Amino acid sequence: GFSYRGGPNLLYEAGVVVGRNGLQLSSAVRDSSGQLRSSDFVPTSSLQSVTGTAQDQHLMARFVDNHSAIPIPITISQETIAQNTVAASDLLLVRYFLVNTSPDKLTGLRFGFFSDFDLSSADTVGYESNLNLVWQASAGGTIVGLVGLKNIGAFHSLANVDGKSGYTKSELF
Repeated sequence: GFSYRGGPNLLYEAGVVVGRNGLQLSSAVRDSSGQLRSSDFVPTSSLQSVTGTAQDQHLMARFVDNHSAIPIPITISQETIAQNTVAASDLLLVRYFLVNTSPDKLTGLRFGFFSDFDLSSADTVGYESNLNLVWQASAGGTIVGLVGLKNIGAFHSLANVDGKSGYTKSELF
């Protein structure tokens, strides 16, 4: 979940996608019909709170895609960092590190992040390419933004008109 300043949960779902091609694709997002599906990723350790850092909250998770039909030899580390300083109190930093666990060079690797915030029944979604900013706004004025810090190759949005929509494997890649 995701709540802001003690408010309600704003996040319906989120997940990652990693692929080398349309067949070697690992996903933790809904299927093409918009239904919940089992994740291809499994944790290699439990969620850890990192101590001794300057952050007010620093969590770390690590996982692999062992449930994928054709696993990619990588380990993914996720760090979630929040601070209560005035300058950073409205920010949540989520960092992903992909480590090749194979002696071979991995080519064509792509990483994607999927999120679906439930702000209202009439949300608007957009992308500001000059800022690498994906945003979602409700009719009531609540806005959530995601900024990619580097290597943004594409942006796609879904319209959940009559229920949840999804992506095919080729759309995910």
